[in-house]
Amino acid sequence: MTHAAGPSDRRIPRGWLLPVGGLVLVLIAIAAGFISRAIVIDFLAWWPVWLTLGIVALVARGRKWSGVNLDALVPVVMLAALGVFVWGYFAGWEAMPSAVNRLNGPEEGPATVAALSTDIDGRLVVGTSDQGFLYTVTSLRGGGEVGLPEASEQTQGSAVAIALTPVADAGLDAFSGWDIGLSPVPIWNLSLSGEVDADVSGLVLTELQLEGSGSAVLGSPPTDAVASISGEFELTIAAGVSVTVVGTADVPESWVETGDGWASPGEGPGWVITVEDGSTLAIEES
Repeated sequence: MTHAAGPSDRRIPRGWLLPVGGLVLVLIAIAAGFISRAIVIDFLAWWPVWLTLGIVALVARGRKWSGVNLDALVPVVMLAALGVFVWGYFAGWEAMPSAVNRLNGPEEGPATVAALSTDIDGRLVVGTSDQGFLYTVTSLRGGGEVGLPEASEQTQGSAVAIALTPVADAGLDAFSGWDIGLSPVPIWNLSLSGEVDADVSGLVLTELQLEGSGSAVLGSPPTDAVASISGEFELTIAAGVSVTVVGTADVPESWVETGDGWASPGEGPGWVITVEDGSTLAIEES
């Protein structure tokens, strides 16, 4: 006498809810903008891993090994593989196609004066780089609509001007912004627009333009340098550096109010900062 398989025989093992739930969480994170949709490209590129795990799942079905139900073990392995994949994505593993789209400028050395400008609707993380290039740009791995960077360079003698712009059609390669590393060798003129998070204290600057919002850490310039602020920013400047602010700003208590702004008690070369009308600036000393 034969018996038809009952409903319980056709049910998907509960263990499979783990990798399925993990994949759903990744999709939700993409939709919510926490993860770039470029991770889809990486997921497809890992097809040998997913195919291998699928074959293992078929072979292990209904089997036991040393008393361990392999049907229950395979979903855990798949969840672990998914976790490693997501971790590798944010770590920028070279096995991820989306991680190899690094933009490197020319080698540092020939240029003694450099100007860089960029304007994106996203995050800009700017700092000093020791990679041996004049500049490097990598995409921040969060979700957004900022495409991969393109550079337009104009060189005249030992001076170079660089304009960074996102590609016109980002497609799946859309990120939350860029991480820009700059060589400390040349003297810089920077124009940054976006959600700025900059530490340029290790660079020699003659001019800095900030537009949008965010924060920046400034160093002590060897000669007078100028900065203009348009938007909402916080600046951190080393104590003792001479600073003159033209416009409205929230400054340390030791600073002196002038006819058109504020002045720090520092002496020698320093910063002259102009705050555009309607902008807000807060300065603190480190």
